[in-house]
Amino acid sequence: MNTLNLEVCLDIEIEYTCISKGRPASGPTYDCGGTPAEGAEFQIDRVMSNGVDIMPALSEDTLELLRDHAADDYADQEPDYYDDGSDDDYFQQP
Repeated sequence: MNTLNLEVCLDIEIEYTCISKGRPASGPTYDCGGTPAEGAEFQIDRVMSNGVDIMPALSEDTLELLRDHAADDYADQEPDYYDDGSDDDYFQQP
């Protein structure tokens, strides 16, 4: 049996959903010694390459790497804004 190893570069498009925005660390209170920060969590919905969904062929390690990339992309985005119908133009979504 012959084995051929190729290194390829693929352009992929990742569709993901933020399932938890995470939270910052909180300091101590009378009731609690404080809690550590929790990062955002993501679900990978689809991974497309040349119009083909390649997600079923990806390993769990690869999906975890893509979740890390989604977290970096999410952290780099500007906050979402919405129009609440008031006289002011836009408010930052809580």
